[in-house]
Amino acid sequence: FHRQALLSSNDGIKRILALKGIEMGKKPLSLLCADLSTVDRYAAAIDKPMFKLLRSCLPGPYAFILPARNAVPKLVHADGKRTKRREIGIRMPDDPVLAQLLSQLDEPLLCSTVPTSDDGLQLVCHSPADTGDAAWCGLVDFIVDAGERPVDGSTIYDLTEGQLTLVREGLGPLLA
Repeated sequence: FHRQALLSSNDGIKRILALKGIEMGKKPLSLLCADLSTVDRYAAAIDKPMFKLLRSCLPGPYAFILPARNAVPKLVHADGKRTKRREIGIRMPDDPVLAQLLSQLDEPLLCSTVPTSDDGLQLVCHSPADTGDAAWCGLVDFIVDAGERPVDGSTIYDLTEGQLTLVREGLGPLLA
């Protein structure tokens, strides 16, 4: 399961951070983008070789951490006192349900995965029917039941220093 909010929704961003149990600016969050032009609008420092890399991998089971442009709301990467983090995860999912949803929007979705163990609040559910008793149920606007989906385990690379650094091995084949 994923939690998602429109990037322009400060209330949605705050709810994702609260549900995730993280403070603003403490961990990078991801943007689900419909296409590479959207990626370029929100991620900075994409040179030609990096663009070719993104084009060859996306859409697909990858997330790339990139420097964030000013178009990314400060709420996503600031703690209210000073900017803590000027980076953002970028994903272009190859899931047909998400791809269709993103194609209908004029902006990316901010995304956070739901934990796989329930520490504190019951955040884990195995089907949308399980959400009725979940403590977070009143904090979401709607749930999309698209049937069983592949387990999310994106391969994550950090590109903030201009080089490819593996953060987590996942579904995507490793890149050279």
